Amino acid sequence: MDRVSAYLLAKRHLRRPEGRHQARRAEVVMETLAAYAGGDGELWAVMGLLSAVDSEYAAHNPQARGKVASQQAALEGLDSDLCAALRYQACGRKVERIQGALALTWALLERVPRRGIESQRVALMERLTRELELERGRGDALSDRLDVGMDALGLKAPGGDLSPWIDGALEALIALGGERP
Repeated sequence: MDRVSAYLLAKRHLRRPEGRHQARRAEVVMETLAAYAGGDGELWAVMGLLSAVDSEYAAHNPQARGKVASQQAALEGLDSDLCAALRYQACGRKVERIQGALALTWALLERVPRRGIESQRVALMERLTRELELERGRGDALSDRLDVGMDALGLKAPGGDLSPWIDGALEALIALGGERP
């Protein structure tokens, strides 16, 4: 599956323009994380888009998150292992690198404002880095997703600093800007 197919799938399932824009934000953050973590940028960007497909459907039921995205991606011919990564993105199970990247991407996007990133980029980067590092190991749902994501990407090892990746993600989000979905 390529980006265009993934975007069309997201567009078909996301009725609100804000939902489509959030899918694009996940796409650029995943692509940035792939460059940082040594993954396939194109594949990770597609997975970022697909991870948002059922965000409106599962807005009131986080446990349903990933089920519709996984089913729709399977119908479009996405590899079954990647469909499983979408299905378990919000769970606390042991995950592969791409699932960890999805968990970390969404944890970051939950904290990044939709506007004004450029004017506060340095302060925002420092705050996000500090917050994400402080959230580790707290035992709540968000910190569990962060722990899973960082473990899967090897970011807990000494020197596994999040700052370069967060800075790159913010730069990608600034480049995406107020682009209309």
